[in-house]
Amino acid sequence: MVQDLATFDPAQFNFVLATRTTLALFLPLIAAQLTGWTALIWVAFGGFLTCIGDCVEDGDRDQFMRLAVGAGLGSAAFAGGVLAGVSLLPAVLGMALCAIICGLMGLWGPAYATLSLPVIWSYVDLGLPAARHGFTDAVNMAALFGTGGLFALALTVLSRLIMPLRHQRRSVALCYRRLAVFSVSGATPGPVSAETQVRGAIAAARACLQLTSAHRPRTRRTLARLSALTEAADHLFSLISAEKEAGNPLDCHHSLHAIARGISRTGAQASVPMPSAQDGNVSSAALVRALRATMTLLETESDALAPVGASASLSMRAGLARLRANLTFRSVALRHALRYAAVMCVAVLVFWVFPKPFGYWVPLTVTVVLKPFAGMTLARAVQRLAGTVAGLAIGIVALPLLPFVALKMAFVALAFFLMMSVLPVNYSLAIVFLSAGLVPFEHVLDPSLSLDVAGYRLAATLIGATLALVGGHLLWPDFEHRSLPALLNQTRRAMAEYAHAILSGETAAIVPAHRTTGLEVTNLQTALQRALTEIGGDVQALQRHERASVALQRLFVLLNVVRLAELPRTPPGFAVSFAQALAEPRAGAAAACRTLLTPADGVLPALFSLCEALADLEAAPSSQDERMPPAAAHPVAKQA
Repeated sequence: MVQDLATFDPAQFNFVLATRTTLALFLPLIAAQLTGWTALIWVAFGGFLTCIGDCVEDGDRDQFMRLAVGAGLGSAAFAGGVLAGVSLLPAVLGMALCAIICGLMGLWGPAYATLSLPVIWSYVDLGLPAARHGFTDAVNMAALFGTGGLFALALTVLSRLIMPLRHQRRSVALCYRRLAVFSVSGATPGPVSAETQVRGAIAAARACLQLTSAHRPRTRRTLARLSALTEAADHLFSLISAEKEAGNPLDCHHSLHAIARGISRTGAQASVPMPSAQDGNVSSAALVRALRATMTLLETESDALAPVGASASLSMRAGLARLRANLTFRSVALRHALRYAAVMCVAVLVFWVFPKPFGYWVPLTVTVVLKPFAGMTLARAVQRLAGTVAGLAIGIVALPLLPFVALKMAFVALAFFLMMSVLPVNYSLAIVFLSAGLVPFEHVLDPSLSLDVAGYRLAATLIGATLALVGGHLLWPDFEHRSLPALLNQTRRAMAEYAHAILSGETAAIVPAHRTTGLEVTNLQTALQRALTEIGGDVQALQRHERASVALQRLFVLLNVVRLAELPRTPPGFAVSFAQALAEPRAGAAAACRTLLTPADGVLPALFSLCEALADLEAAPSSQDERMPPAAAHPVAKQA
């Protein structure tokens, strides 16, 4: 986890997000310096925090509404913190209410889960430590904070007008960058693999495109082209996987990188050398044809391309229904919200007695470390502490080299710009830049501070991380490894659907089954990756699930190989037997499927490989409570 500090891809840095966040913070601060109106600092904080809350989904059709909601909720929380900060009891009670609301915001997706952070920071980091706690003070400061949020919204509108669909282009280009890495990578079994990264990038690109509005004809054509390029990446992924499974050499990573660069740019992409197919190798020839077709898509502006599938925004009624459904202690979301509130209340107690004015870093650390699952909390604690230590060291060394306010502000602006650039993709590195910039920033806000502030910050971070770890593991803890049996079963069912569609020749069902299976495999592997960071898990059970995950990944590749080979037929009964063996784990299923193959079958090599992969899956047995209940009918029958 600490290696995250040195692991990053500059191509993923979001410089547009960093630019508007930096402007939202520093333009009001500069205005405050020039005019002497120090109240503009609250405008700066409002814009800065609102932009941070919008760092996950950047460019979707709900972005403007979400920014407005964030500005409104942040203003309300700020006012509530100012009023409650008059004494300890209302501060704790208000913290409990605010934490429960923010803890439940994740019900509406990761974008709203991220948006909850600046809302709760407005309460505990700005409102409670405020110098004055009168009603007029609360209204005035909340209004200024909301103005900063609206300023961030205006900067977002401007950036989208200047660079339309930039986020969508980056999402699709990332698919090809991941493909390029996958094409030259060696075997990497387990949940952290290049294959998982490619599938995740493709799923994220599809979701990004589905959440994008297309009002103008040119926008619709561009989105259609990006959608076609995403599906082309999926097809190339299957072809490259087939080549690697067959042990054939590949030389296409230069072409894939060139396609990624072409997608990122608005203009047409110049031609690049294509890899040549080996004589007699049909799959390599197919790969070359697919690469050339993909290059052609870069310059296509035709309305004949398949339109992007619409994904409706979550309605108010559906959102309330989701909230009602989770108002039970069986809900992970509700348990997290209650756990969040309890730990945050303790953090406010610590904040109340911590040396002023930096006690707010204790609850702030809790807000970013405490996650719904214990393993995620542990990983985030390590990332937070490592990033904080490294960043404070940089800030302490840099501060004596910045004797003037202008130099300090320039250093802070650079640090915060880099922080926002990497925040969506590398949390550890973002915290390094944040901590480095905060040391001179606080000396600008309060020149009387000494370097002791770094020690106080580190102590507060340690206390907050400890509270989050203790609360995450003692208060109704949720562990990712407990969800693995259900995810494994879902993946097997999805793969059974996909296998039956391919082997029985159900052409119409192949594409949707392929998408579903890829998503389930990715979900299983990412959940397993997080489960490996948890304390107290059953090591043998995790090893079984890891072996099953690897076997399912190879099965998925082999099914893609069979699909690309376009087999004319399969032996009678093989499709149903193989799909049932996948959906319902039982000993000897692979051997039974193998007996259906005879030497007369022209498809023996590919189908025997499937049976071998199924046998590997059987060799990763699950415990009795992980088995699926007997199905009343074959799962494919539900599709008919």
